Amino acid sequence: ERSMLACSLSDDCGGLLKERSGTIETPNYPNNYPVDKVCAWVIETQTGDKVVLTFETFALEDNSVCQYDYVLIRDGSSARSPMVGKFCGTSRPATITSTGNFLWIGFRSDSSTTKMGFKASWTTEKFTSTTPTITETSPPPVVPKGL
Repeated sequence: ERSMLACSLSDDCGGLLKERSGTIETPNYPNNYPVDKVCAWVIETQTGDKVVLTFETFALEDNSVCQYDYVLIRDGSSARSPMVGKFCGTSRPATITSTGNFLWIGFRSDSSTTKMGFKASWTTEKFTSTTPTITETSPPPVVPKGL
């Protein structure tokens, strides 16, 4: 019975996303998201890449500590990974870049007010694109023979 529930949950929203770019959005977007909803997306890219997430639209129930409806971003692959931020209201969060090759995005709505929700897009970037490594320009190390 539990496996059926997990299946229907992930079909509705959330899941593991392995494409190099794409979009995620709240259920029913651009119509209001439903009440009592919990979604979790994990974006996985290749080792050595990072995930860059940009919110295109953002409208959640507002609250000073985001206790009702919120989006939670974690730098990693699980609900225990370090938190990047918790967001609600109508201000779009800044672009978020992971430190590794996973980004975890959680969404929760409570039992009352609902709004349009969010649409976010992601791309992946190579770690080395902005920081050239010294090894490219220096000759390979000489390994003494017979050691």
